[in-house]
Amino acid sequence: ANIFFDTNPAIVTNTFNTEFVAALGNSAFDSGSFMMVPNPASDFVQIYLQNNSESIKSILIHDVLGKTIKMIDELNSNQTQINTSELSQGVYMIEITTNDGLKQVKKLVIK
Repeated sequence: ANIFFDTNPAIVTNTFNTEFVAALGNSAFDSGSFMMVPNPASDFVQIYLQNNSESIKSILIHDVLGKTIKMIDELNSNQTQINTSELSQGVYMIEITTNDGLKQVKKLVIK
């Protein structure tokens, strides 16, 4: 493309190409892959995977700003209970990673 200013010579702009690709997704780890009860929680939250053949590798709890508040590692089980009594009231994001490397994030409300 050329840009013209008054009677000055044309200014040639850079050329670029755009490629549109399909959205990324993972059908094996859909939104119903893990359950978290109770939600809203106060003292504890129970997390378990719907698929018994998978196991939880790690759990991260982030605040709304993205700061990691709590990390639980090397669980190797398909269910666990997390103590949430030390968390302040508010909304958190909980990220579950399985041993297969699949991740899912859900909202956790502490009352």
